[in-house]
Amino acid sequence: MRLLCLVLSLSMACTGLYDFDSVENLPCNAANNCAAGYTCLTDAEGARCVPDAIRGDGESCSRTSQCTAGLICDDKDCPADQMNCPSRLCRQPCNPADPTSCAADNQLCWTANTLDPAHAGGKGFCEEGDCVDDASCEGDALCLRIGAVTTGLCTPRCDPIDVDACGAGQSCRPHGSDPRQTACAPEGRAQAGEACGQEACVKGMICIQDLQNVERCAQVCDPQQLRGVGCEGPNPTCFGIEGTTYGVCIGICEGWNPDQCGLGFSCQPLDAEWLQGYCGEAGSSGRGEACPGGHVHCEPGLLCSPRSATCQPVCQVTQAGETCRAFGANLNCIQAAAGRSLFGVCE
Repeated sequence: MRLLCLVLSLSMACTGLYDFDSVENLPCNAANNCAAGYTCLTDAEGARCVPDAIRGDGESCSRTSQCTAGLICDDKDCPADQMNCPSRLCRQPCNPADPTSCAADNQLCWTANTLDPAHAGGKGFCEEGDCVDDASCEGDALCLRIGAVTTGLCTPRCDPIDVDACGAGQSCRPHGSDPRQTACAPEGRAQAGEACGQEACVKGMICIQDLQNVERCAQVCDPQQLRGVGCEGPNPTCFGIEGTTYGVCIGICEGWNPDQCGLGFSCQPLDAEWLQGYCGEAGSSGRGEACPGGHVHCEPGLLCSPRSATCQPVCQVTQAGETCRAFGANLNCIQAAAGRSLFGVCE
């Protein structure tokens, strides 16, 4: 066996022994001056040549070709434009389009460094997140958890009313179950009124429980009506969320205002006493026609009379005479709960 002894010019003392018949562990540099089948590994132990496909899960590496089959060499804290980073390890692969695609419940899927030719086509690797709770993050940042993963990302707080508060592909929404804590998170595809239990909402929307206790996307709004986008039918009312400066557009409406809910909708009683209304889909039945299934049969501007079960014009109780006079001289504003209802029908 031939050995190479590196010597210092003054002391002539050996500083290391290297096997001439093996390239492994020979010193190398960033230019990867190793023999075929070897690449330069740079880690805490220095820079040395190692064989391809030899580094196992959790071992240090400089490029994916050094890892055993299927593993990805990377680290979430390494700069994307830096090929050599001493903290890179061989890690389990995952689908970067799904942050929760790792088998371990404490790991997220991170997008691999595109400088490595082995990562062409989009690769991902599994690694723990930045934090386990808000206290793990610096300053006023939040620990944003995704799905059931037990670690998360330290994320700056944001203002939901400002649709530009987060970058491209991100939206500002409540963090966990506390509406006061809002952070940037990946934007979803669910639109206003669509279910959002499994799918996140698009930018400018957040997921809330509607009047039927179903989780749906609702537009974010400013209760003071000073900023952001105003509410329109079929969700014309900005409902302020307690403890916050923002609200959501909901279907609450004034029962006597047939134009508030928009095309194809009408303001229908939310309660048995007709104290409050909500925007529901309108029907096509005209004045005087039967409405056996309730208000959904009647066209906009008409509601199902609690007395005759026919579609009749809406009236405001406080202006009953003026409202109903337009539909007939002898009509009265019929209330579902006499003396209590805020709106009714002219009959």
